[in-house]
Amino acid sequence: MRNSIIYLALFLAAGLNTAVFAQDEEVKTEKQKGPDLEMAIEMTKTIMVKMFEKAGLSEEQNEKIMKIVDENVKALVYSRQEFQEVLTADQRKKLNNAKKQARKANYSDEDAEAFGLRKLNLSEETVKKYHAMKAKVSKINEKINKSISAVLTDEQKEKLPLFKTAEAKKKDGSASKDKTETADKK
Repeated sequence: MRNSIIYLALFLAAGLNTAVFAQDEEVKTEKQKGPDLEMAIEMTKTIMVKMFEKAGLSEEQNEKIMKIVDENVKALVYSRQEFQEVLTADQRKKLNNAKKQARKANYSDEDAEAFGLRKLNLSEETVKKYHAMKAKVSKINEKINKSISAVLTDEQKEKLPLFKTAEAKKKDGSASKDKTETADKK
């Protein structure tokens, strides 16, 4: 039991943001079913709730956030799963490597992704599906974030990187650098 808690703590510490808000290059390409899907849903809920511990939520805020998470987590997990199925595991790995390479060359996130997708030589249909699924996941994330943001105080938002204002991010240096070069110029 102790090892399980340690592994969960390490998982949360190492991959909280990636597990919740970014695609994981090692996610199964087959649809998760039954216990696997339920486990993914429960882990996502646990991670989302864990994110808010340092914000010092009241009991009422905690209940409201749990309700938001409960209402949206299945749609988020299902959509992420569908998004993962657009590309093969090998394609996702190549895309992520190309994006890392482009970011090192100071490409913006958007341009790095465009660069990576071009390197994969995907069909137009696959690229459209990729963008459609990414938009679907983003829309769900935005809905969740907007709903949770309404529950948090300004002080609590400042404690959580996801909810920090642009001014606060600039002030503490957590905002990404302005990257003016584009993938097309490289």
